[in-house]
Amino acid sequence: MIIDVSDVKSIPALHNTLKERLDFPDYYGANLDALFDILSEKEKHSSISFIGFEMMRNEIGEYADMVIKVFEDAGIGVTI
Repeated sequence: MIIDVSDVKSIPALHNTLKERLDFPDYYGANLDALFDILSEKEKHSSISFIGFEMMRNEIGEYADMVIKVFEDAGIGVTI
């Protein structure tokens, strides 16, 4: 799966993008703990590629790297 995050300029916008693209339920809590929980429950994608990751990192800082770690900790390969 490919997720374009090049226009993400805030942490809430990132979580909204992930929710939409990964079809998260309405109760998704939009934080790192909720992200890990939902990724651990969902059918696993073999990998996810983020397009525009560096542009997003410039906007939201180290939180972008923390999101990548959550995906990896949940057993999902990530390409940036």
